[in-house]
Amino acid sequence: MNILLTGATGFIGQALLARLQAHRVWCLVRGPATLPAHARAIHDVAQIDQPLDAVINLAGENIGARRWSAARKQALRDSRIALTQALGQALQASGQRPAHWINASAVGFYGDAPGRVLDERSPAGDDFAAHLCADWEDSARRAAGEARLVIVRLGVVIGDGGMLDKLRWPFRLGLGAVMGPGPQHMPWVALDDAVAAIVQTLEQSQFQGVYNLVAPEAVSQRAFAQALGRAVHRPVLWRFPRPLLRIMMGEMADLVLVDQQVRPARLLDAGFAFRYPRVDAALEAAFHPA
Repeated sequence: MNILLTGATGFIGQALLARLQAHRVWCLVRGPATLPAHARAIHDVAQIDQPLDAVINLAGENIGARRWSAARKQALRDSRIALTQALGQALQASGQRPAHWINASAVGFYGDAPGRVLDERSPAGDDFAAHLCADWEDSARRAAGEARLVIVRLGVVIGDGGMLDKLRWPFRLGLGAVMGPGPQHMPWVALDDAVAAIVQTLEQSQFQGVYNLVAPEAVSQRAFAQALGRAVHRPVLWRFPRPLLRIMMGEMADLVLVDQQVRPARLLDAGFAFRYPRVDAALEAAFHPA
């Protein structure tokens, strides 16, 4: 396939690009980028000199990088919603009509949902992250036009890099902590499984619509912290209470305080086989790769 990939230099994008060696990939980037031989960096879709078969849109600034000021919220929206709209318009203007469109979203779509098991039919929440995800998905539907559209609602992605880079040394120094009260569920997925699912939904046309891209095992914030402690052979003795997280992170604390027990119902129904269905195995692979 001829594929346009956005977000190619990000945590998921780099891993995905390595799995797309059988395809020809144009990577829409803002600055210089070192890419493998099967990929080409471009700064404008007009530089694509072949008809596109597919778009994989992963672009979006890191939602957990810093506090959500009004300006930061706008940047998060622009890097997802406005970019997706502009991408669709640019492709249409250049005469490109890709048949397949894979778009990222996140389980933040569901908001805070204590006591509920969430699947792809569950409604959107009513906080900032929920509105961000819902609006992003709507922009993807408009941008994709008549293309087969797949939207993957990602949980926290566990792999060598990403979020674990921030947690690695605090936990190894014995300073790892449970975030918030502890029982709230945290949807997660191993990086290898996230990439495999995206590739499968790209290459197999029976996939269409929204998929929760999370592991089958539901874990709480407490269970995740304890599993991370086991992976680095350290006890977890501390807890950041909700009020302290609000002081430290402001509204962004929602990322660790909301309760979301999300099930990958449609992926399981489609027969997708998770390599890392349990968090202990995913963390062990991330910290101690074979």
